Amino acid sequence: MSVVVRPGEHWALLGPNGAGKSTLLSLLSAEQHPTRGTVEVLGRRLGRTDVRELRRHIGHVNPRHDLRSALSGRDIVLTGATGSIEPPPRWRPSPEQAARADALMETMGVGALRDDTWPTLSQGERGRLLIARALMPAPGCSCSTNRPPGSTSPPASS
Repeated sequence: MSVVVRPGEHWALLGPNGAGKSTLLSLLSAEQHPTRGTVEVLGRRLGRTDVRELRRHIGHVNPRHDLRSALSGRDIVLTGATGSIEPPPRWRPSPEQAARADALMETMGVGALRDDTWPTLSQGERGRLLIARALMPAPGCSCSTNRPPGSTSPPASS
């Protein structure tokens, strides 16, 4: 399989369960490495690049966000700046990053959730925070495993 996604293009992956949609998205978001062949994301080859640094350039909205602690809404958005699930030890956001997180939360309509913790949030609130998180690094590409807005059919899963 060979796929090239150019700047400004929007793609949708459709297919039956087990077709590999989620696997492809996990490769494109640098969350998984290929078992065969090669994968390049933003010109960087998986297995030969620092994926932690690469993830800082990828906006990924995953509804199964694997949060391990009860972070605040603002801290969740700020993890988008580091490309991590949890804030790295001793990391502190720059004033610019903090201001961007606040602005994105306002844009997404979740500014009031700044101090609310993940376990107390509704699915919709979590989704909007994850979109703000994905936009935090001004990504070179973005991926979402959510169904598109206005879709009436259930999302296909693999």
